[in-house]
Amino acid sequence: MMGLTEFHQDWEGLGVHWWQFALLGAGGGALVEILAIFKWLAVWQSARRTSTGKVKGSPPKLRSYLDVPVHAWMAVFRTVLGAGSAVLFGAGGGINGPYVAVALGFAAPSMLAQLGTIPQVAAAIRGAPDGSVQRLAPTGLSASDRLDERRSPRADTEVSHER
Repeated sequence: MMGLTEFHQDWEGLGVHWWQFALLGAGGGALVEILAIFKWLAVWQSARRTSTGKVKGSPPKLRSYLDVPVHAWMAVFRTVLGAGSAVLFGAGGGINGPYVAVALGFAAPSMLAQLGTIPQVAAAIRGAPDGSVQRLAPTGLSASDRLDERRSPRADTEVSHER
């Protein structure tokens, strides 16, 4: 097992220490929540004004648009996810610079949410007892498969060129 000294020396070769990856990834994760708050502030700002731009007589309260406790918790979770993913990818040599660590921290919450939609990953998280994967979607063609089927003719379908 690698000791802390050897672990630290391995990271120095990349030019970025593990704690720097963590801080940069955390910053990227926090940036996602800052942008979410900014979006709701912009919506609140437009809800306060009439179509001519004047402030309404009784404008809506900011609390109607921002759920501060939820945003605070989401900021914590997104920061931790960003930091953790940047450290993990940095430890594996998957990333090697500060810009990538911030970008990975920014993308981590969305990326991990998408991973949870993969049936095999969802089954592993749920802990399927026999290792089998249960289908999460109904059997048959998915909506995207049906759309693709309508867009392109199938090989077994004859196309008539008669007018």
